[in-house]
Amino acid sequence: MRGREEGLTSEMPISDGVPSLTLQERWVYSSAVGLTTLSVAVTGHVAASDGDRTLCCIAPDGKLLFTKRFEDRIRTVRLSRDGAYLFVSLFSNTSFLLDSVGEPLWQIRHFNVISASDIRISDGTVVVAGPSRMLSVINLEGEQVGSVSLGEPIDFIEVSADERSILVGNFNASIGVVDDGLEVLWLRRLTTLCGAGRFSPGGQWIILPLYGMGAYLFDNGGRDVRAFRPRRPVKFAACVDECKVVALGTSDGELYLLGRDGGSQVRFELPCQPTAWATDAGSRLIMVADDLGAVHCYELISGDSSRFGFLEHSHSAAKASEKRPLYSFQLFQRASSRRGAQVRVLPGGKHMLCATSEGQIYSIDWKGQKSEVASLGSTIFSLQLASRSYCFAATTEGELFAFTHDQLKWHRRIGTAMLAINALGNRFATMDVGGNIYVFDSRGELIRTWMRSSDARYFLISPSGEDMVVVESHQAVVVDFRGRAVFCVEFSPGARLGLDDQSVFVGDSRGTVMAFDLVGQRLWSANIGEPVARLRPFEDGLFCTTTSQSAFMIGNNGEITWRKTLASKSSVVARNQEREFIEVFRRDKALICLRLGGELLWKADLAGTHRSLSVDASGEFVGAFDGRSAWLFALSDLEPSEPDRFDFLEL
Repeated sequence: MRGREEGLTSEMPISDGVPSLTLQERWVYSSAVGLTTLSVAVTGHVAASDGDRTLCCIAPDGKLLFTKRFEDRIRTVRLSRDGAYLFVSLFSNTSFLLDSVGEPLWQIRHFNVISASDIRISDGTVVVAGPSRMLSVINLEGEQVGSVSLGEPIDFIEVSADERSILVGNFNASIGVVDDGLEVLWLRRLTTLCGAGRFSPGGQWIILPLYGMGAYLFDNGGRDVRAFRPRRPVKFAACVDECKVVALGTSDGELYLLGRDGGSQVRFELPCQPTAWATDAGSRLIMVADDLGAVHCYELISGDSSRFGFLEHSHSAAKASEKRPLYSFQLFQRASSRRGAQVRVLPGGKHMLCATSEGQIYSIDWKGQKSEVASLGSTIFSLQLASRSYCFAATTEGELFAFTHDQLKWHRRIGTAMLAINALGNRFATMDVGGNIYVFDSRGELIRTWMRSSDARYFLISPSGEDMVVVESHQAVVVDFRGRAVFCVEFSPGARLGLDDQSVFVGDSRGTVMAFDLVGQRLWSANIGEPVARLRPFEDGLFCTTTSQSAFMIGNNGEITWRKTLASKSSVVARNQEREFIEVFRRDKALICLRLGGELLWKADLAGTHRSLSVDASGEFVGAFDGRSAWLFALSDLEPSEPDRFDFLEL
């Protein structure tokens, strides 16, 4: 991990008269769930939440002290500065005070806490805020001992080191300071959105990250001091050595150390993609939660300035999961002109097919050798693999082509532009713009045709091929193989659907996910709290991604098994039943592989953003196309082979 000096040599301090600082990694704690909320005590204890129901507390040496699972999603987690107490609030309007081993000392119901401060050691109170714009103080017995109305929503609360001042603010650009008697000292509005502000260790300064614009430094009277403008969006800001140095953390894993005078700066590149930042009251310990489920503990220590730009690693787990491809083959010079390209890995991983939006179909073997299979002369909008060695391509001219990795076998003309094609086993189906659905055998012979609705948007076919779901603008119709409508599911616009041989799943923009059996009986309902983007059924649960940055696994009883933050919006999801893993292609050019338990199996950084993703039948080989190059990854050290028989199920 290498830092880069900007505006200074390695012999120079950060600013005149300031002893140089070195950033050193103390430990890494790896979790099975993605952690999105952190709180740090001066002692080095860390409390972390996964944004769902799981809380864990980590010792100063990076070892797990305890985990605790609550009945509802966690909203706020705050430690006392000595690590002796832990305050937790839930979305169900319930708050808890826990001791150092996770046992509850008290709980308060029907008290909606939006944000909370660290627990004050001097009197054992915690300052909280709810949606009523009230700032309240709760003691160690769970009693409210004071309150004041500020007239503004309160999104963050920080207490100064001497516990005599309270910094409050909201992300819509207003901050203020209240004294320990809840008297408002000053309030002011800003001109831009901001993040959570912090006091300097001595309480004389306030640092405030500004979304997309760096950070701003105030004195404790609210007067402007200086703006800091690094070249990346700032997510975290802290004052070090009573603000002789300012630390800024960015969304893409960079940590800047800047002099308060705005002079020289040092940039460190952290070996992770941050999902959360936190620091202790002294701003010497910096905790970073990453997209792989790990928490990194870094310490700012005084040291030889010649060590600037280098971090000493105490743990190599962050790099252990990096995956190298068997090959990457550049197909195009510019990705933007080939947005429709798709890839599919043939069984055994020995061949990968790539179809461009212009109609060319290429075959690439596992050593990266390319050959052209066919040029269809029209735009390919769907490429699917079926059993045996066939691959199907549908074009916007209403034609359907079948081919192997080395030759075109046959084509059929349906006569209208098709909206979708799904294939499985010895039958597959297409749908035209009028809602007509056509079912074919693997030789391309038409088996059945039926009319649904001109309002049909797309359809899904079950793994057995016996059932389909036709998705319309406001409802989904479950149809059996004979074309009979079994039942209808109504939903709000923008809903997403999934289908297996036993159930149909619906997820909407409110975060509600429901499961029905194939005769219309509702099996369960769950709320993940974020708009649903994709649903992928498994035998033991349902995998969901959201339009924000999260992935969920929901069990067959409707309970959320785990939640993981992906650090970037997911774009393409592939799955495999046999090997029980999930592939997610993120929009930040990363390809990640998760086990069904939520653990990260491996991660690979590609050159471009997502385009297409495919897993072969065995689950051993993963193909990806990033808009310019085709990539092939192997799950283990097995060499690709030509299987005796083809039995591919495209998922």
